[in-house]
Amino acid sequence: MTAKLSEGAIESLTKGTDVSSPVLQVVNIRKLDGGNGLSRFRLMMSDGLHTMSSFMLSTQLNPMAEQDQLAPNCVCLIKRHVTNVLKDGRRVVVILDLEVVKTAEQMEGKIGDPTPYVEGQSKAPQIAAPVVRNLQPKNGSDGSGQRAPAQSFVKKPMAAPNTPGGSSKVVPIASLNPYQSKWTVRVRVTNKSSVRTWSNSRGDGKLFSMELVDESGEIRATGFNQEVEKFYSLIEQGKVYYISKGTLKIANKQFTSLKNDYEMTLNGETSIIPCEDSADVPMLQCDFVSIADLESREKDSIVDVIGVCKSVDDMTRITTKNSREVSKRNIQLIDMSSRVIQLTMWGNDAETFDGTGQPIMAIKGARLSDFGGRSLSTQFSSTVMINPELPEAYKLRGWYDKEGHAIDGQSMTEMRGPGGGGNTNWKTLMEVKNENLGHGDKADYFSCVGTIVYIRKENCMYQACPSKDCNKKVVDQQNGMYRCEKCDKESPDFKYRLMLSANIADFGDNQWVMCFQDSAETILGQNVAYLGQLKDSNEAAFDEVFQHANFNTFLFRNRVKLETYNDESRIKVTVVEAKPVDHREYSKRLIINIRKAAAQ
Repeated sequence: MTAKLSEGAIESLTKGTDVSSPVLQVVNIRKLDGGNGLSRFRLMMSDGLHTMSSFMLSTQLNPMAEQDQLAPNCVCLIKRHVTNVLKDGRRVVVILDLEVVKTAEQMEGKIGDPTPYVEGQSKAPQIAAPVVRNLQPKNGSDGSGQRAPAQSFVKKPMAAPNTPGGSSKVVPIASLNPYQSKWTVRVRVTNKSSVRTWSNSRGDGKLFSMELVDESGEIRATGFNQEVEKFYSLIEQGKVYYISKGTLKIANKQFTSLKNDYEMTLNGETSIIPCEDSADVPMLQCDFVSIADLESREKDSIVDVIGVCKSVDDMTRITTKNSREVSKRNIQLIDMSSRVIQLTMWGNDAETFDGTGQPIMAIKGARLSDFGGRSLSTQFSSTVMINPELPEAYKLRGWYDKEGHAIDGQSMTEMRGPGGGGNTNWKTLMEVKNENLGHGDKADYFSCVGTIVYIRKENCMYQACPSKDCNKKVVDQQNGMYRCEKCDKESPDFKYRLMLSANIADFGDNQWVMCFQDSAETILGQNVAYLGQLKDSNEAAFDEVFQHANFNTFLFRNRVKLETYNDESRIKVTVVEAKPVDHREYSKRLIINIRKAAAQ
């Protein structure tokens, strides 16, 4: 099987003529170590007349070489490329996008008898631009019976207006490398950090970073000290700029999750000029991962995720190890895989987030953790978008409004206490036993709707240390004082704590559960201080509280684990949260389950 190549394309590319969509054959492909664990692929290509080995594959196309889609003898249509001139005058053609039109298996071998191109020599008369010969049958693709005419594809390089020198060529981000001397990119700022300061033995300083994107890729840029003063107030997130003459170096992946081998540093020669014509520059480049697929990703992976904010917790303040107080907020995200994961937002994002109306959230650069199963958290470099104008967001909104709102979804994150998020991993009590939940190395979590059928009143309360953060049982000293061994002090009073053992049931089975303070107060309908007064002064009224609690139905979120005590193993179920049943939501879930069962 043969194919027609763009004869003369090698010569035109070497002379700097910008050629559109040449068809070339791969002669050889070689893997290079780009440093810092990165790989690049260098290609020798032929146009049928000449060969040239100065073709480099952009890193986003690496999978094509790694999966042998690109192999010697295959024929490629080069859709997008850029020619870079190195400091020594050599030209390198960076391939940004290509299509394999004939695989190596479909070819009989090398086309023609090409020889290495030497500048000034040619096997054929020189032409202004390569002729791309039609690969279609003679009757043409339009059915007219006429051969499509040969076309000359030459386009003028785009120049950046008002840049130093006035003739700096605009190149795509994907073509940038440290060996270029002059370049300009037209990019959108998708994320701009705040100004950070540092102080060490070498002195003080400040810096800021920003993430830049164009149609070919993305790159991180950082400015220090004088560049902070010069550029920080000029740059607005979301706007497009011409940027030229920055320093390029191997990217430090510790500080960036962007898919680029290099990063940019602003310097004294850097120019940043606003660009008014910005409609064709993309807003953001995201490689969204399904929530269900996060289960197979490695811990600490940096991922892009989009989902619906199913529920949101109140903001809390925590103190870090270095005694700094930060804001924190947990959010439950669900997507079309019907899996739910907890996202933790920090700082200003946590303080300003509004989850009203179940918005679509897109997070670029979230960190995946194995804390509590699987969970996500934002980082300093993360970009959080609410209801973004992205095709994925529109599709997700349509799914959620139509059917997703009635799906509870299975959580990938273990809820570790009251307020830990939505109720997920719904099970009947029979399913909990039949599926042997809690028998693994880690505890399992499940939600159910159950009815209280019996509460053990004996030993349901104990006298605890009155200190705010201590719930240790105190010892009555029989002298009006109560001693806490944990705090190593005595107090004239104590506080009551609830530790309730209850039997709950649904239509198929029953289960003993342990309920502590908050969940126990919900079940009994009284606070512990009042219950303590009744216990000490009115036994009949105390008993009546327990009688009234029977046969009430609640929504329970539970932790289940097989525990061994005195060589005896038994399942222990602890209620993490109990709250009244929302019958509207409960009915929606039952209807969904009925429809699924009917479909099966």
